[in-house]
Amino acid sequence: MKAYLLIWFGLLGLCLLPLKARAQQPTLVGAEYFFNADPGFGNGANIPITSGPDVSFQTQVSTTGLGLGFHRLSVRFLDNIGNWGQVSTRTLWLGRVTALTAVPIVAAEYFFNADPGFGNGTAVAVSSGLTVDFTTVVSTAGLSEGFHRLSFRVRDQNDIWSLIQTRIFWIGRTNPDQISPIVAAEYFINTDPGFGNGTALAVTQGPNPQVEGVINVGDLPRGFHRLSVRFRNQANEWGLVTTKLFFVENEGFTDPALVDFIEYFFDDDDPGLGQAIEIPLDEAASNIDLDELIEVAALEEGEHTISLRIKNNKGLWSIVETREFTVGEPTPGDPPIPDLETLPDLNAECLVDFSALDVPTATAADGSSLTGTTDESIFPISQQGTTTITWTYTDENGLETTQTQNIVIQDITPPTISLPAEIIVEANPGQCFATGVNLGTPITDDNCGVGSVVNNAPSSFAVGLNEVLWTVTDVGGNTAQFLQLVTVQDTQLPVIPEIADLIVNTDEDACSATGVNLTTPSASDNCGISSLTNDAPEVFPLGPTLVTWTAVDPSGNSSTRSFNVIVNDTQNPIIIAPANVTVLIGEDEDVATNVELGTPEMSDNCSIASLTNNAPSEFPLGQNTVIWTIIDG
Repeated sequence: MKAYLLIWFGLLGLCLLPLKARAQQPTLVGAEYFFNADPGFGNGANIPITSGPDVSFQTQVSTTGLGLGFHRLSVRFLDNIGNWGQVSTRTLWLGRVTALTAVPIVAAEYFFNADPGFGNGTAVAVSSGLTVDFTTVVSTAGLSEGFHRLSFRVRDQNDIWSLIQTRIFWIGRTNPDQISPIVAAEYFINTDPGFGNGTALAVTQGPNPQVEGVINVGDLPRGFHRLSVRFRNQANEWGLVTTKLFFVENEGFTDPALVDFIEYFFDDDDPGLGQAIEIPLDEAASNIDLDELIEVAALEEGEHTISLRIKNNKGLWSIVETREFTVGEPTPGDPPIPDLETLPDLNAECLVDFSALDVPTATAADGSSLTGTTDESIFPISQQGTTTITWTYTDENGLETTQTQNIVIQDITPPTISLPAEIIVEANPGQCFATGVNLGTPITDDNCGVGSVVNNAPSSFAVGLNEVLWTVTDVGGNTAQFLQLVTVQDTQLPVIPEIADLIVNTDEDACSATGVNLTTPSASDNCGISSLTNDAPEVFPLGPTLVTWTAVDPSGNSSTRSFNVIVNDTQNPIIIAPANVTVLIGEDEDVATNVELGTPEMSDNCSIASLTNNAPSEFPLGQNTVIWTIIDG
């Protein structure tokens, strides 16, 4: 019986980058290295090699003349037609090695964008050791929206800092509903002309755009070039550049090439271009899908290789593609082959049930189709992160093949939370704060479930406006916050104790009192006294005057307490009697009547209330004494 190898080819003759293909892999004939600056092709230090398509070598590199510190070692190869390859570069450190003992790490720091210098970054607490693992919260406060660089480095106990480790990250909108769709794309070669100045590419709009286009490189010189592509969203923001390196031969062309010849050979026995076994084609085409039975009867049983190459209608040959295969009689010992080389990841936010899976298939050695099986008891899968499941394909002979698939659970939807926006309570009796405040029960929701709800409420709230920040975290680690206001009112009045009336005397020769010393009462309040005033006049008139003290607390509550200031007049009035009066009576009379006594002189600091005397209506013969009496007001 004849043995055949069934091989399928998908051939593409149209290259989006129309570069000339080499006939075969070139032969490497030379190599050189250099430090730091490139001296130019052929001017580096020679590396002896054995010519061939693949070269492996070991050599000693002299570092004589290099200073202590970091340097770049670069190596490149020369092929048999005089083309130098790209440079492969490694960074190395040249310094004194005094001991092989590792030095413990004692400090770490990070910084954004520009390096502030050793020791000037933001310190990160680490436990001293030869290796350190740490988790820290990095504040991005003050950084603008856009791309930034976060850099870390560590220091050992000899005060030597390490190299920095840098990651690029983006600050901007995190809500998927706010993601701006892609609306434009552009490319440029080698030099960046600036945003919007590249060559436009047609792009399907949306968050996951597709771009197709033919890029003409016919005017580029021979050699390596960089093709860069970037996208712009609806918010007029440009993304990062994606760059690929490509090579242009001397001649350029822009017309699509057609595949017009295919040939193959076995076991690396290359007879030369056009001399291998031809696979006939019906016609030249830019795309060819080919199923072909290839006879392998002349090959011994065992491991072999088949190599294939194509030629286009411009006479250019492709590189050789080689695959391994085994010649032998089909046996049940061949395990099933999965129909998909790699199973796609299955993504969800909360959970994946078994019913959501597309059960994969495989093909047995006899060509029959097999359905994969997996452990269904682990479903539904809800743990955040990546869970790898294993599919097993078993044929009728009991031969098995396994294949893994990733279940990725990533919750990107934040939770929601709502509460009474403002709560107004009274201060505790006799206190300037409120305790036991009922903040209400938060209403939370999340597509995958709420993990925790916390707030920063204190045990007591001071009089005035207080802010309480609620934070809800879902099972995926997403958070949402709600700011609640708690207003504590103070309506308690200040207290002024009873005040006794104050009795004072008039000033000398005055009918009033001044400079009266009013003792300040000991007013009190649950939040303190902001002001204590009275309405006392500067001069107190004779008699009682009502004085009122008013106490006001910081919340504007007030209370009053009144008392009397009584001014007494203890100064006697002054009187000077009129002159003595002599009255003559007749011989036949023995008393005098209607005697004019005159008016006495009198004064008082306030007023005269009354003036009286004890004069009789008739004065007997002889000396009589009249007593005048004055009473003030």
